[in-house]
Parts: sequence; structure tokens; C-alpha cells
Amino acid sequence: ADISIHPVGTGPFKLKQWKRGERAEWERFDNYFIPELPYLDGITLDEGVTREVASMRFMQAEYDTVNRITSPDYIFFKTNPTWNPALILHPSPDVFAELLNTQFPPFDNKKVRQALNWAVNKKKLIKLRNGRNTIANGVLPPSMPGYDPNLKGYGFDPAKAKALLAEAGYPNGLPAHLEYWHLSDEAGSQTAQSIQSDLKAIGVIVDLHPVTFPAYLSAVGKPHTVQFAYTAWFQDYPDPSNFLETKFHGNYIAEENSSNDVFVNNPVLNELLDKAAVELN
Repeated sequence: ADISIHPVGTGPFKLKQWKRGERAEWERFDNYFIPELPYLDGITLDEGVTREVASMRFMQAEYDTVNRITSPDYIFFKTNPTWNPALILHPSPDVFAELLNTQFPPFDNKKVRQALNWAVNKKKLIKLRNGRNTIANGVLPPSMPGYDPNLKGYGFDPAKAKALLAEAGYPNGLPAHLEYWHLSDEAGSQTAQSIQSDLKAIGVIVDLHPVTFPAYLSAVGKPHTVQFAYTAWFQDYPDPSNFLETKFHGNYIAEENSSNDVFVNNPVLNELLDKAAVELN
């Protein structure tokens, strides 16, 4: 009934316990198919720790590793000869984006969704990350098999965004404020403020709603709950279906923990995804 805390798999570790929002623990799986692996007896992952605190604990030898560090810590590790050898950089097969819940007006209007895409300055967002991101131009990350490098995607064109809003029936911008959920950490707050500024320029007023990650996670997968949000999807396995089908097929809509958190249920899209699921090419 709850496979998330009773997983069945063949990986090198098995779940020992998980206190949601606090800590997850794994222990070595002795029947792993490669006898000499894994090297570790177990893994402990702390949840709900800010990135600043995580880096501090890493430098105090309380943590063995940290991931997705803050921009100031990134600069510190990169420029400090003592800590630079500990910094490992690699392209991440993940996507960061903005969630537009199609259950909420005006996001049930395609032209409004397109308008907001044209209004967001993605190059500015990359500068805020010290150049540690790249523009994906679509749902798939550039390192994913099947990624189309020729896909143009949405550029930054506020005039085009205003024109699309007018075509959607909003020549003076949206009449109601949008509530934008974002993580209360540095990256989430920076992104939120940048997008708030970009959308204000086309007549869209955004009210920021900072939350912790556990609060965000419990809310975002429920229908009719989160209208507009900073979101991300991290690869489970290197196949486009893990992004396209998991995030946009109607079958992935649920009352709790819906991975299709924009709640789009398009019969034509569903049929295409079903055909893609059995295509070997």
C-alpha cells in the first residue's frame, strides 16, 4: 500500500528506516549481485537541513558529502586551494522549471502559459547561479538520450508575452495576483524574486509563498492546491519516459503524491506517450 517506505528492488542498499522530513537510513544489501559491492556499510541522509548548514557540517567533518551547495559556498570551494579538491562538477540530468497548474485559471489557457514562458529571463537566472546551469529548451535535460539540440524553446521576449496575454483576453495583464510557491532556501528565493520581477513587467503580479521542502512536497502533488511554483524533476533512470510520461501523462494524476503536478490530461498527448512507451527506437 505504501511502496515508498517498503521498496522492493535489487540495489546495493536496502532501506532501514525513514523519518520523513528528518532522516533516511540505508544499510548494505548483502545479496547484491556484485559480491564485493557496495563498499559502504550504510548511508544516512539528513533532510530539512539548509544548504548553508550542510556545507558547514561538511567542513567540520560531520558530513562526508553535500550536494547542490549555495552560490557563495560554491565560490569558496572553487577558489580555496584547501577545499577545491573536494569540489566535483558534472552535468546533472535534471530539469528546473516553473509549475503552471492547469486546474487553475488562467493556466487552463494555453496562451497564458506561453506568455509566462516568454516573459521569464532564463539567462538572468543562470547568472544568479554563477553559470552553473544551462538552458534546456524543453522538458528533457541536455544529457538525456533523445534530447533534441535543435529545439529552440522559449526565448526572452516581454513584448511577445504581452501580445499573447492580450490574445488570451488580458490586454492589461492578469487581474488577479498569482501565488508562487518556492523553497525558502537561497536558490528558491533568488529564482522567485527574479521571476516576480520579470512577470511584473508584463502586468502579472506575483505574491511569493516560501515554504520548507517537506511542506512543498506534501502540497504540490495534491489536486487544486498549488497554483504556481518553482519545481524540478530529477532523473530516476536515463530514459525520456521518466520525464515525459511521468510528468505529463493523465495516468500519473493522483489524489496524493501526483507526479503529474501540472494536472494536464490531454487524450492526444496520452496516446502519443502510450505509443512511445513501446517504441524501441
